[in-house]
Amino acid sequence: LCADGSEKTISVSNISSQVPIPGWYLWETSIDITEMKRAKERLLESNERISLAVECAGMGTWDLDLASGNAIWSENHFRILGYEPRPDGRTDFETFLSRVHPDDLELVLAEFEHARTTSSLYAVEHRILRADTGEVRWLMSFGRFLSDPSGRTYRVLGVIFDSNEKKLL
Repeated sequence: LCADGSEKTISVSNISSQVPIPGWYLWETSIDITEMKRAKERLLESNERISLAVECAGMGTWDLDLASGNAIWSENHFRILGYEPRPDGRTDFETFLSRVHPDDLELVLAEFEHARTTSSLYAVEHRILRADTGEVRWLMSFGRFLSDPSGRTYRVLGVIFDSNEKKLL
C-alpha cells in the first residue's frame, strides 16, 4: 500500500552469500510490476469473454503447429467431429483430414495451401463424416496463418462450426 492509498505489486529478488560470516552481503532488487499484472488480468478477462462467445456460438477452435502437424482442439471441436474430447486437447492434423469427406478433401487441402502461400484467411465450407456415427455434416472452417519475422509460416489458428442446418435450407 502506497502513501497515497494506491496499491502496487512489487517483485522482490535477493541474492545473499552462502554462509553468514563477516562480509556477508544481501542484494535486493524490487521492481514495480503493477501494470504488468493489470495487463495480464485484462488479457485473461478478454480470453474468457472470447471463449464464452465461441462456445455459445457452437464453434470449435483449433491450433495447428505446421512443423509437427500436432494440434490442440477445443472440446467443442472434438464433439463437432464426433469424437470424445481429450482433456489436454491434443491431436493432429491427420485426424482432422481423416474426417473430411473424400469428395471434399482436395478442395480443403487446396484452400489450406492457397491461404498459407498468400497469407490470406483460410475459409472453406466442406463436408465431414462424423467419427461416431459416420453421418455426413457440412462445416465451415476458418483459419489464420502466423508467420515468423522471416516470413515463414509456422502455425495456424482457427475455428470450425457445423453449418449443416444452414446448408440444407
